[in-house]
Amino acid sequence: MVALNEERLQEVPKSPASESCGLPASASKEYRPRIVHAMMMTTGAFVQVLVIAATFGGTISRAACFPGNSQGLPVTTNRDPVAIVLAASQKCPVNVFEFRDQILKAGGKIESAIVNNQGFHNPNVGNFSLFEMVSGRMDEPVGVTVASGDFFFGHFTATQGGTLIANQVPQDLMIELIAFDPIKEAFNFYELIGEGKQSKWFYRGDSLDVVSDISLLHRQKNPAKPVAVAIQS
Repeated sequence: MVALNEERLQEVPKSPASESCGLPASASKEYRPRIVHAMMMTTGAFVQVLVIAATFGGTISRAACFPGNSQGLPVTTNRDPVAIVLAASQKCPVNVFEFRDQILKAGGKIESAIVNNQGFHNPNVGNFSLFEMVSGRMDEPVGVTVASGDFFFGHFTATQGGTLIANQVPQDLMIELIAFDPIKEAFNFYELIGEGKQSKWFYRGDSLDVVSDISLLHRQKNPAKPVAVAIQS
């Protein structure tokens, strides 16, 4: 602790605000609220970083994967298993193989089912969907226990010559996912979309949005006089 000499401090001439910043006193008063506002904005941004860090704990230093919303902004507040798995990634999984590997290496259990999209009697087209359910304890850095029925994802097949393959070419929809968020008490929806040479993760809303959508059904009692509904984006 350094002791300050109050007498010496009193000897230091105090410059008025107009001299210290090169502005007249009236201007100094005018700029003061702007300075305070800038400090508040900076503090707000810092607090936001702290909230994200507290939410994801030690994984934030590793995290490189937050899904984007429809405006292209990262979604960092979801607490479902998909969000937690992605936040624990050193980099975003680029396909279903990397995503599955991360789950399995953390100790998660995956149960798979297959559906023929062309119907039972048309297997030669090779158009199948694989639906997978994740459950069990996933250890650090994921650190979450998933109940059966809380985490599903699906992906698709294609044919290459006479061989059935997983369709993970980075074009269009590569994975679709649904997972329960215990904080929201709702299911969150995600997609991995191929964009030609790379893939990108997206958050597509939640089951509360679905409830909101279907609440508008059967409201048009008279087609000649439809009820106008404001849609919020």
